[in-house]
Amino acid sequence: MSNFTHLHLHTCYSLGSGTIRIDDLINIAKKNKLKSLALTDHLNIFGAIKFYNKCLEAKIKPILGCEIPVIYKNNQLLGNIVLLCMNIDGYYNLNKILSFIHTSRSNILGANLELLDKYKSNLICLSGGRDGVCGLNSLTKSLSDTQDIIKDISKLFLDKFYIEIDKTDRENEDLYTKKSLLIASKLNLPIVATNDVLFISDSDYEANEVKVAINQKTKLDDRINQNDYSPNQFFKTEQEMIS
Repeated sequence: MSNFTHLHLHTCYSLGSGTIRIDDLINIAKKNKLKSLALTDHLNIFGAIKFYNKCLEAKIKPILGCEIPVIYKNNQLLGNIVLLCMNIDGYYNLNKILSFIHTSRSNILGANLELLDKYKSNLICLSGGRDGVCGLNSLTKSLSDTQDIIKDISKLFLDKFYIEIDKTDRENEDLYTKKSLLIASKLNLPIVATNDVLFISDSDYEANEVKVAINQKTKLDDRINQNDYSPNQFFKTEQEMIS
């Protein structure tokens, strides 16, 4: 049986990117003999109930979660975090966070630290990988500034905050990984490896690009040199993740 779990994964229910259908997801998870699996669509949990029921049918432990942008001081978007529910109370709190985000009149969709602090109970927080609060800020801010941001967020989730790293061959990945590991060491934070999964196999990369282009109202030709996504963001096996 596999001991690896994908903890950052987007299905077709994510509006901006992601092409995975839940039935296909459960099939490949069964094929790879996964014991558990997370669903972390961007800013929604539309697929949660179907995912949960299908996992139980397949004898896979379902982990419900969501990728959420973080709003910092002066309404500054910092990047994403991934919230994972520890139990039913965590699921209720995640619902409250998402409900507040989508019913607020703000032009910026995301959660500020006050909202996260209010509903943090029974939620585990990952730093979001390359497009997360540690990854993005590592590429644009000083090490000291990024460390201060991570310290503020990790203090909310005592013993439940993880620095998330991924290796998907995107631009400046080595730089972000190096800084992320340094911050994890300085703040004594645990590390988790993910693959920011968007599709089942690497052959689905182009389909994801079509979805992204539609969402961004741009042409595919204009995305030839994009750095947002990589063909490596597929559902890798445990052995592929280890290698």
